[in-house]
Amino acid sequence: MKDLKLHHLCLGNLDVSIAAQCGKNMFLIEQSISAVKGVVWTGLVMQLSDTQNVYFRTADKRFYDCLYPHKSNRPLSLRECQGFVPDIWYDKQGDGYLLLVAPSPIVSKEQLVAVAKMLADVDACIGKRKQAVDLSECTICMLIAGYELVKRI
Repeated sequence: MKDLKLHHLCLGNLDVSIAAQCGKNMFLIEQSISAVKGVVWTGLVMQLSDTQNVYFRTADKRFYDCLYPHKSNRPLSLRECQGFVPDIWYDKQGDGYLLLVAPSPIVSKEQLVAVAKMLADVDACIGKRKQAVDLSECTICMLIAGYELVKRI
């Protein structure tokens, strides 16, 4: 297992270990809970590509300006910003990881592998739709995200 010491602009540090790879750039992570010996929480991260890493490295501050306006030290309601701020953490080398499912005692490794497969299926669906419909991949992603967001309200 590879140990990762991840840092977040606003949330601090997260020490985890990569337990297994479960898809393209997706990894099961484990976090040992020091208060309870032998207890391990599992989660899921996706390592960012070089292009994504550069973009989000410079965009993080702008995202958190939304959560923490300059005139206030109180964050806005998470309901207002949650869907627009990806939860990205960085290792010591500056590589970014999108935290898809935070380490938790209530999710199993099987559930996390199923989430990784579901996300791979979404990628495959977008690729197929791009071939069937003459729209950019970005437009298709925005259509799906907008549809899902509205459907849940």
